[in-house]
Amino acid sequence: MVTDVAKHEYQPVTPLIVAQLRAIAGEQHVIYDDPTRMQDYAHDEVAGVEHAHMPEVVVKPDTSAQIADIMRLANRERIPVTPRGAGSGLSCGAVPVYGGILLSLERMNRILETDRENMVVVVEPGVVTNDINEAVRDYGLFYAGYPMSVEVCFIAATWPKTRGGVEPSSTASPGRYVLGMEVVLPTGEIIQLGGKRVKDVTGYDVLRLMVGSEGTLGIFTRIILRLLPLPMARVVFADTVCGCDGGHRSRAQDHDPGPHCPGLHRVHGSPVGANRLRSPGRTSTSAEHWRDAARRARWQQSGTGRSRVQCDC
Repeated sequence: MVTDVAKHEYQPVTPLIVAQLRAIAGEQHVIYDDPTRMQDYAHDEVAGVEHAHMPEVVVKPDTSAQIADIMRLANRERIPVTPRGAGSGLSCGAVPVYGGILLSLERMNRILETDRENMVVVVEPGVVTNDINEAVRDYGLFYAGYPMSVEVCFIAATWPKTRGGVEPSSTASPGRYVLGMEVVLPTGEIIQLGGKRVKDVTGYDVLRLMVGSEGTLGIFTRIILRLLPLPMARVVFADTVCGCDGGHRSRAQDHDPGPHCPGLHRVHGSPVGANRLRSPGRTSTSAEHWRDAARRARWQQSGTGRSRVQCDC
């Protein structure tokens, strides 16, 4: 059925179109009529050949202007375009199901600016998410909205696909850390949204629309991300020892202290082995909070090799 839709809605990529793409991005950055090299761009991390689909051409632009030119060409010739990051997803979002142009963002991998005063970083869409934290760690900052595939995925694919790993369970979803972006629209226009500011309430909130668009409304070419101070301490546990109920428990299984426990308690909904501890009634991620958490936690090692925490009831 996909093939039928593509045949009636879109035009094929011809050698003339390929020549124009090479004039835009450079001959060495266009892959055409080479199934072996194009095979890697036909799928993401979803297993099974039934989910794969070969693009007609792969283009690797390096600038926003090149992407705009490609989109204007594709829009004029009615050729489908599928943007692709690292291909680490599990939803086939980067699979070119209609063929056409596979637009890879792998060359746009620069960290453009680290603004310590405003606690923001400006990056291109192909920056590996973990590289951001490596770059800002010396400033005492970190990017909190990273997913489980932190060492593989590109930053521009994390929040449009609402990805989240162990960090967003206690620091909210990745999308809230996007302060601004540059976007190339399907017709080739380049627009600027948001900026280095927390309060931006004038006009329609198109930035949030783009953040939740799953990459279907435009191609993100520059992103401004909010950073947080590095926590002073981090607590990770699998088992808890609590005396809230009058008797100490030391079972090799999960136990949540009572709701009125004066010590620490587990953050509900977080994966076992990757939980942070918070004080009752506290939601801050400030340095003071983490110092308090570290001060109240007493570490023990269980016989199974898993960590335990004893709360100070």
